[in-house]
Amino acid sequence: MHLVRYRFPKQPTKFSDEALKESELKLGAANRLHREGNYSTAMGMYLLLHNKHPLKLYIDNALMSVHKLGMKQVSSEDELLRLVS
Repeated sequence: MHLVRYRFPKQPTKFSDEALKESELKLGAANRLHREGNYSTAMGMYLLLHNKHPLKLYIDNALMSVHKLGMKQVSSEDELLRLVS
């Protein structure tokens, strides 16, 4: 078994230090943040996208981010929304 060391990005993402602008609220940006390991920001973006357009895709992606944060017990949209409210 090999241990993998996570390397944090040298510069914080632009979403972590400033308010999220409407034009930056896109699925591709949220996916990129998720791939970079910024799971909490990605989850927030997926939920904001879900508020604009209630598609199951956004909830599924938000749940994936929550699971990456170690909260595997959250398994439904209701549980996720209760968690963040």
